[in-house]
Amino acid sequence: MIFFSKKRTAGFRGAVLRGAAGDVPNPGRGWYRIYTYVLGGEENCELPPALYAGETLALVLIDIGAYRERSLSEESLELIHRILDCFAAGGRDIILRIVYDTQGKGMEHEPSLFSQVEQHMEQLTPLILRHSDHILVFQGLLVGSWGEMHTSKFVSEKYLWKLSQCFLSGTEGKVRLAVRKPVQCRIVQPENAVGETLTGCFDDAIFASETHMGTFGVQDRQTAGWKQPWRPAEEIAFLGKVSEKVPFGGEVLSGETGMTPAETIKRLQALHVSYLNCVHEEARLREWRETGYVPGISLYDQIGARLGYRFVAEGVSMEKKGKETCIRLRIANHGFACCAEEVRFLLYGQSREKPMASVDCGLGTLAAGESMTLRIPLEDGFSGSGASLYGELRRTRDQRIIRFANEPVGDRLLLGTVHSHGQ
Repeated sequence: MIFFSKKRTAGFRGAVLRGAAGDVPNPGRGWYRIYTYVLGGEENCELPPALYAGETLALVLIDIGAYRERSLSEESLELIHRILDCFAAGGRDIILRIVYDTQGKGMEHEPSLFSQVEQHMEQLTPLILRHSDHILVFQGLLVGSWGEMHTSKFVSEKYLWKLSQCFLSGTEGKVRLAVRKPVQCRIVQPENAVGETLTGCFDDAIFASETHMGTFGVQDRQTAGWKQPWRPAEEIAFLGKVSEKVPFGGEVLSGETGMTPAETIKRLQALHVSYLNCVHEEARLREWRETGYVPGISLYDQIGARLGYRFVAEGVSMEKKGKETCIRLRIANHGFACCAEEVRFLLYGQSREKPMASVDCGLGTLAAGESMTLRIPLEDGFSGSGASLYGELRRTRDQRIIRFANEPVGDRLLLGTVHSHGQ
């Protein structure tokens, strides 16, 4: 850290800040693929998995249907631990879904008794808690076809409440839960707790129909009440609230047609989408790849660049008020959703060894399309002629770097250069 003598003061030449083109890989958002493991035939599990370069997410699907009428064995729990370790070592945030069925036969493959489902959840939660730093969200509550919480004996209000409480208490509030429908999200939490708990939604039928294949209802909120589905516009507004704490995403289907590229982008932003399957459904994804958004950029690439948050630094200056000097940095979120994480801003000098300042900046709840200005105080008397200043963002819970969507893309962003002049 450099200081001038009392006879000199600092000036500042801000860097020219340009937004980056294309996707900027960052934790907790983007395209994902599904990696499936079937327990009961452990010798067939391939570890470590072959991960695709550039992806920051992976949906890890673990089928425990072989244990539908018995406890999970120590060997099966150890295998789940090894699987999760492999994805964490590969730098992936994990979307975890543990299921009884991967064939669309939920009623056939899930346990006969609810007590067995409860026991499995009680066995799994300590393991899930152990890996909480690497789990972006836990999808579903084990039951239903494909673990999507439909075609099941155990999706009534009573069962969903018990399973959700078992999960949330067992993971000590450190792992976010996503259920399949907004109405299920309301069932498992009191009305006055929405947006305050770690419970949100996922949707594997985006664009399948106006109601996303029954994800939404047809009645207005007042008529339906708290524990019945609402019409799409009201459910989407509800999703906007819960996605402030729990990232929302899933899969797109081909049912709805006739949307322009601009309308598609608008819908995805309204849904606050942070992650999408890059393989399913191929017809819809192929349509996006073959549709131009602007010259040289497909609709698919534009969507990929905006999934989740996208922080762009748009202006920087140095401000002096009385004895306080600070850097003012304006940041906009050009993504579809907020980060839904606590984020810290770190200011570095040219030495790049230790941060000169660290600020809990509030970027984690910055909504899509909004901007904010950070004020980063400098120590009294700070200056350094010719020294450059750099900004860095980190996810608080695990210190993963969040890259600015500015050119050149890197772990740290050049903010400007300090210069000096005599008084």
